[in-house]
Amino acid sequence: MTQAIGRRTFLKTGACAGLALAVGPGLTLPATGGGARAPRIGVGIGDDQGQAAVKAIGLAGGIKRFVGKGSRVALLPNVQSRHPGSFTNPEILRAVIRLCHKAGAAEINAVSWQPLKQWADTGLKAVLDAEGAGLKLFERDEALFKPVAVPNGVQLKEVRLLAALFEYSVTPAINSRDR
Repeated sequence: MTQAIGRRTFLKTGACAGLALAVGPGLTLPATGGGARAPRIGVGIGDDQGQAAVKAIGLAGGIKRFVGKGSRVALLPNVQSRHPGSFTNPEILRAVIRLCHKAGAAEINAVSWQPLKQWADTGLKAVLDAEGAGLKLFERDEALFKPVAVPNGVQLKEVRLLAALFEYSVTPAINSRDR
């Protein structure tokens, strides 16, 4: 049976599927009592996207599963466009930063090669400033990227990642297509 879904549902589902493909086994927890396994992906739904993000992270095992005390955290919000619906919702970024602080992160930076104006136009720079997180901007120069093999990759065997990301202990991607 075919069921029609709206744009928002399609994008949320696609974002979750993309995260699952990008992170893969990295989101799997060891079995807990009774043979149950923790969820690989948590989905938070609601009008308050910041609270939905907190719920989703909780369902995926909680922020302490990803961010330990004293961690250096690199965040990768989507800031590709100034158009609502194509960049990370500022409230999701705010929620993640607050969770990282609560988990005891020593340093939190958003890392990007997008220009400062784009960060300001999307409202993400204001969130970084208000929440005590930094912004590290890099030139989009191939020399700054490092090739990384994709284990068990079928279509994608290798990706090029910003080498500066390897200086951090935690690098979660933050992506929301709904604003």
